[in-house]
Order: sequence, then structure tokens, then C-alpha cells
Amino acid sequence: METLWNNDYTVDPSIWPFEISFRPPQYADGYMLTDYELTSPTIVVAHIRQDIYWQNLPPQMAGSL
Repeated sequence: METLWNNDYTVDPSIWPFEISFRPPQYADGYMLTDYELTSPTIVVAHIRQDIYWQNLPPQMAGSL
């Protein structure tokens, strides 16, 4: 259960201090993503790595076995 991206802590804090939860793409380190774009204030386009695999199971309803 990886997150899509996280802070890139190799960036010098004097350049980007990571004090707020928003981070520009150049200061993010992708776990599942190679890149992302903010095309508008409400839309994020995520570019997922090629080596990500999804389980081949049908969706389950909450509480069903």
C-alpha cells in the first residue's frame, strides 16, 4: 500500500522548506509515480511507473467475504 508521492528530502530546506502539505512536482519523490501535473486547482494528472502491477480481483463490497 504505497502512497503516490512523498517529500523529496534531498532538496535543501532553504529552497523548499516542506512546512505545508502542498509540494510542487519538482520537490516530490514518486513512490508509484514518475511525475504529476496540476492542470487546474482541482485536477491532478498522475503518471504511474511502468513496473506497477494491480491485483486481478473483482472489487469487494465493504463487509462482504
